[in-house]
Amino acid sequence: MKRKITAEIILILASVLIFRSTWTLLDMNPIMNEQNSLIISLIFGVIVTIWALYYLFEKENK
Repeated sequence: MKRKITAEIILILASVLIFRSTWTLLDMNPIMNEQNSLIISLIFGVIVTIWALYYLFEKENK
């Protein structure tokens, strides 16, 4: 049990580093600072989030 919790904490910390690095790389790309790119990115993120939540809750209810 302790090993699983340690792995989950490491996974959370690693995901923070991945998120921060991805954010920084996207900020360096001039095309991602345009309004249209941000809107497309937001819409894509919302769609992927809704799909993932739907999938998780669908599997949980079965």
